[in-house]
This record gives sequence, C-alpha cells and structure tokens, in this order.
Amino acid sequence: MKYAAPGPCWVRSSRVGAAGENAALAIEAAFREIEIIHRLMSFHETDSDIARLNRAPLLTAQQVDPRTYEVLSWAQKISALSDGAFDITVGGKLVAAGFLPKPEDAEWPSEEANFRDLSLLSDNRVLLRRRAWIDLGGIAKGYAVDRAAATLKCNGVDSGIVNAGGDLYAFGAPSQSIFVTPKMRRDYFLLALSQTRRSQAPAAALPSAAKMAIAPIHWSIRDETPQCVGNRASPSSHRVA
Repeated sequence: MKYAAPGPCWVRSSRVGAAGENAALAIEAAFREIEIIHRLMSFHETDSDIARLNRAPLLTAQQVDPRTYEVLSWAQKISALSDGAFDITVGGKLVAAGFLPKPEDAEWPSEEANFRDLSLLSDNRVLLRRRAWIDLGGIAKGYAVDRAAATLKCNGVDSGIVNAGGDLYAFGAPSQSIFVTPKMRRDYFLLALSQTRRSQAPAAALPSAAKMAIAPIHWSIRDETPQCVGNRASPSSHRVA
C-alpha cells in the first residue's frame, strides 16, 4: 500500500495496493494516472481542461485531452438519462453556495445554463453555447479510480485495490475487508454497489471484483431540511461518487 503525492484532499488520501509481478511499477503507474486526471479535470487548477473551458469565449471550440472528453461524454449521457438531475454545469451554483471558489478571469455563468449548452465535437473538441461553469467533482474521481484499476490490470498484477477518498475498486484474490465506522458525519452516506451490498456488520468482505463509494451530500445550513446541491454520479458501473 502506498500514499499518493501531495494534491487536493482526495488525491492526497488516495491509496493503491497490488500484489504480483511488477506490482511496484504498476502502483507507480496507477498513481500517475490519478494525478494526471486531477490536473486535467480540476475546477481549481487554472491550467486544467475544465478551467480553460470555463473561461473560454462562447462558441469557440476548445481542444481537450481524450480522457477529459470521455468524462464529458459520460456526463452528457447521464444528464440526458436523468433529465438534468445530474448536470455538470452546476459550478456556478456551487460557487454561489460557497462550496467552490470563483474561477479566475471567468465571466459569471447564466442562470439558465444547463448540460444542453455543452457541445461535444469531433477530435476531442468541445464548446459552450451559453456561459456555464463546468464542475466534474461528481464524476472525475470515480473515473480516476477506474483508470487506476485498469492501469494495475494492464501491468499484469494478480490483485489490486484503489481507494481515492472513499471511492473504492478492488479486484483479484484474496478478498478485501472494508471497515465502516460509526463516526461518519450525517453529511455522508454509504453506497455499496456492483457485487457489494449494505451490511450492518463492522466489516464487509469484497468479492473478487467490486466497487464501493462514500459520497457527500451538501446540507443546507439555513434549516434542518437536507438539500442536495451539486452533481453526484460517476461514469462507470452506475457508481455514485
């Protein structure tokens, strides 16, 4: 098991483990993939694909990394299937609510903007038809975990585990035990998906290939009624993250 390099909270707390031939090299490669995806899709980093898109002139195509394009494509599909319940143009609302910092040199987004204002063009080019701030906070981390796990597999390890701030992927043998403590605050909930299931036991064994996620809910501080603000879904295996 190894810690990731310094970075935002979920990158800094990321852990990758592997067993088998080339395990050490596989772990290094998996961490590089996590860090690259953060740099590409961060709302905070001024040179990320997302930051460039958020401040780009309207109707001007922007070239993005194929990985960024893939995540944007998944996001658009999920938005269409959920009729906008999931919407990556939520950045402006999250900034207004104090959950994200205001992007530098970016025009304030339109209140009417939604996922339909993002166009995906050929050759990994994208453009905005109406001013919006894209935030991939509800999808990029799950994608990073999937990519890191795929990197481990491509390097031929026998088993592996990737944990990026609560988003978890485990494969191979032996089974992994996941301990869930009662200390989780009320603004977190546990989703056990794929081949995992909810359990009241202090530990649940993951089978040969399974995924789990712990995802935050933003609670209103104005009253006692919980209000979900933002997008919370990941691109593969129907994981919420």
